[in-house]
Amino acid sequence: MAQKLTTNTNPNPYDTPSKEFLSKMSDKYQQEIKELSYKAKQAREDAYKKLNEDKEKSKNLTQDQIKERQSLIDEQITKLYSTPQPKPPIEVGKSGTLPAEHKNKLAFIFIGDDIKGESDKNNLINSPKISFVVGGGLESAIGEAPKTIDPRTNKIIGVSSEFHITSLTDINVEGILPISSLSNRSAIIAKSDVIDLSAREIIVIRSLGEAYGSKGQRVMSPGGVHIISGQNTDKVKINEPQPMVLGKNLNDTLVKILEEVGNLNSAIININTDILALKISLMAHFHIATGPAAPTSPSADLVASVAPTIPTKTVMNISNAYSTLINLEMIKANNLTSLSPQRFVSDFNKVN
Repeated sequence: MAQKLTTNTNPNPYDTPSKEFLSKMSDKYQQEIKELSYKAKQAREDAYKKLNEDKEKSKNLTQDQIKERQSLIDEQITKLYSTPQPKPPIEVGKSGTLPAEHKNKLAFIFIGDDIKGESDKNNLINSPKISFVVGGGLESAIGEAPKTIDPRTNKIIGVSSEFHITSLTDINVEGILPISSLSNRSAIIAKSDVIDLSAREIIVIRSLGEAYGSKGQRVMSPGGVHIISGQNTDKVKINEPQPMVLGKNLNDTLVKILEEVGNLNSAIININTDILALKISLMAHFHIATGPAAPTSPSADLVASVAPTIPTKTVMNISNAYSTLINLEMIKANNLTSLSPQRFVSDFNKVN
């Protein structure tokens, strides 16, 4: 059973700690936790065994009484073998404060300057920020000197969830825009395992494309909404982002292409129909001439060469072309009309 990373003590020390739980701790403390977990597990098993022996002897213990004693055993084992996991100290800087903080777990609100403003000796950079941070903190070297949580940055290693509203910061856009970063921008930054945005009516994600930014500076970078999956690091590069498709324009274009293909197909049918008529005429045609050697019937060689190709080529080409016309109409009906069941243009989601 995995331990919860937001608690300050092991909730169930008799359970085998998960690899995720142990990976947040120093090597020394990992070994201590494993040994303590083994002792707690043995103590719990011995207590349960003794409870079963008492049950066999007395024969009067009800099921509810057994469950009550088991809960009491678990509670006592937890108190005896749980180890404290102290919160790392929080760095607030020279202008920061914590207006709200959890009593004994890692959760707080920070108001102060971004690290960008704190690092400026003359305090010329106007970069106040508000940060909301919850959970985690077990990445500290517990049992040794704990690391410091610094909410003045926009990426706090090890916490469960963080949300930053900042007046002036730098945003990495390498691999997304032609430039590597957007410098000195106001920003809202959120990071968590899962971010679930729900609205009872509609969600609008809008890039206004305004001419001037929050500080009055001219906006020179390209705007737009970019949905990117994957990390962009020195070792792992994201796939090059591609433009979103405008569904209605694509739908209209495909309809036009299908119409043109249908026109070409109709032309092929007409050509094959003419060829069929020509072949039939050639087989039946003969010249009336004078003289003893004059032909009075169609050429046997011509009939022998033309007749086999009529069903195998000409008629087959006409049949296939008609089938293609039917298939083209089916594609338009199934994929490109407003009521088609396999329509790929969404009724609910739009981009511009």
